[in-house]
Amino acid sequence: MDRSPTSQSLSECPRDRAGSYLRGLRNDRGLSVRRLAGSSRDTSSGFEKSYVAKLEAGNIPVQVQKFLTYMRLVGASVDYLSECLETAVPVSPQVVELGVDELLSHVKECVRTGDHEQAMRWVFSALERFEPDDVSSEKVTLLRAGGIVAKHMSLWELAKRFAEDSLNVPGITRLERAKTLLLLAEVYSAMGQPESAKIHLQQIGEAELRANQKLRRGFHHNYGLVLLDSARPEDRQEAELSLRLALEEYEKSQENLPDHVCVLVVLSRASLEAGQLDQAKSYIEDALERADAANDERGWQRVLIAQGRVCAARLRMDEAYAHLSEAVKRSRRANNTTNCFEAQLELLAVCISLGRQSEAERLRATLRRQQHRVRLDAASMQKSRRLLGDGGATGGSV
Repeated sequence: MDRSPTSQSLSECPRDRAGSYLRGLRNDRGLSVRRLAGSSRDTSSGFEKSYVAKLEAGNIPVQVQKFLTYMRLVGASVDYLSECLETAVPVSPQVVELGVDELLSHVKECVRTGDHEQAMRWVFSALERFEPDDVSSEKVTLLRAGGIVAKHMSLWELAKRFAEDSLNVPGITRLERAKTLLLLAEVYSAMGQPESAKIHLQQIGEAELRANQKLRRGFHHNYGLVLLDSARPEDRQEAELSLRLALEEYEKSQENLPDHVCVLVVLSRASLEAGQLDQAKSYIEDALERADAANDERGWQRVLIAQGRVCAARLRMDEAYAHLSEAVKRSRRANNTTNCFEAQLELLAVCISLGRQSEAERLRATLRRQQHRVRLDAASMQKSRRLLGDGGATGGSV
């Protein structure tokens, strides 16, 4: 497959020529170094012109997130991204001595602490141990783990590739297949393809759902999110039922999980849209308690946004402004682009209501620069179109 200015891939390219290869990709996209660095700031990736220059001088970095942000901006394909990762990510010498369970423990711990770059290094290092025709369950598990890490890094195409490769291993068990279908559904939902997500969820067998609580709560959670994007009233009712079933499963687990906070925030928004303000407030209070217990920064950001929405619905605009400003500050500091966009979008509506026109215009200009680089649920996308025009942000739950 010809992927670039030359058909040679980076993994085949001599190290001193890798920079010119990447520069060729950028030039093919018509991007100057200044413009590329400016685009990266909009997505909170944090690299400047000096980083681009260093990369194109042939210095293949180990900072995976920055590297992949560059690759996405210059339009590299998922095949090419995979090859770049294999070249850029150093293989850990510890891998040879560790079993698959130990490797997965390292990956899970890195995901738990938010060190997704290191998690990706562990995954690629571990996969080096397997031959292409290997059909073992260990390979299936590691491929799915790679998909989960890529999902956390918002590398949707790469996550999809990992999951599909896992499904294509002949030795996959029924339970692993169900877990991978759930992962694919999450990825398709994030890519703005709810129908594809729904199709994959419907392929998960009842027996697997009954046998595995974690799978069951993930299924109800994601099925609810997919249906919530539907315009049909019966779908929205079914969505709320599915989300409440997910909530019951989270309660049974006795764990303070980030996804538990997410479900509560989504239910608060559904209650808000139905005019049930007290119920929405109750969900938010529960979500805040869970976020505190889990020390969940992303959860706190979501709770602040939800608090801002409820205060705005009660016409307590100054309180809404305070909650949403804090959400913007925290999500920006954490480089959470989607939460930052949602918080700024809600803040824009509040500024308009408060008559803060100059601040509203600054927010509108910022959001218009970012709107094609985030994926939102249906309600936020509709608000984006109403407040910003120009088609709004991209659809899909993130």
